[in-house]
Amino acid sequence: MAQSLKTITGTVRSSMLCSEDGKHTYMVRKQFPERTGNKAMVIQLYPTLTEEDINTTDTTMLHFLNHLDDLQLREVTFVNLFSKVCKARPSTKALAVDEDNLEQIRKLMQEKDFADCKVIVAWGSSMEKNTIATEMKRRIIQMYKEIVPNGILWQLTADDIYMKNESAVHALFMGIRHKNSVWKLEKFQIPEALMRTEPPKRGKGRPKKTESENIPAEPTRITTFPVKERVAGEVQNNAKQEVGTDV
Repeated sequence: MAQSLKTITGTVRSSMLCSEDGKHTYMVRKQFPERTGNKAMVIQLYPTLTEEDINTTDTTMLHFLNHLDDLQLREVTFVNLFSKVCKARPSTKALAVDEDNLEQIRKLMQEKDFADCKVIVAWGSSMEKNTIATEMKRRIIQMYKEIVPNGILWQLTADDIYMKNESAVHALFMGIRHKNSVWKLEKFQIPEALMRTEPPKRGKGRPKKTESENIPAEPTRITTFPVKERVAGEVQNNAKQEVGTDV
């Protein structure tokens, strides 16, 4: 006897904050109204999506969204150290402190109920020796501690994680190495260099190769642009399918 069938649907609401010229993306937010759980802000390196990609996700987002059940999340806001949309690996020599991006992240952190949001540090370690990237990390952490004094920063992990002592593990690394593992959150231990109140001195030398070196990006020069918010209509998806796209 044939089994009875049923249709299951799920809703994904996508929103994006970007510059008028489309060269900068400050935030991508994915909301799942039917889900229960917490909200999270994920801090990564560079965006890869523009407003034309409002209903898509990049590979990094895809890996993360496929583990929402593990992390018990119903809403995820993706931000980055730098706002320039990148399609290729950047030249670190061309990086500059992204004041516009810092201002938009501050506004997001000042949203209602943000204190209950889980902030996940996932920028990887490919630029840990870069002075400008270190300054952006320091400023964001300092901002978070100012807005949520008793807040806890988190990072991704798994019981069988490949690199036990890795800090701020990137979701792309997790997706490649631990696609089938149960993802978890553990407290992020802030490195001493990121707890300073003054900017670090510029260092020399090429960063070592690490787990997130393959994350795409391109040279970043920061210019102030008008900002607009793009909100996509609700998209119905089969609940059994994996959610997909690249940022």
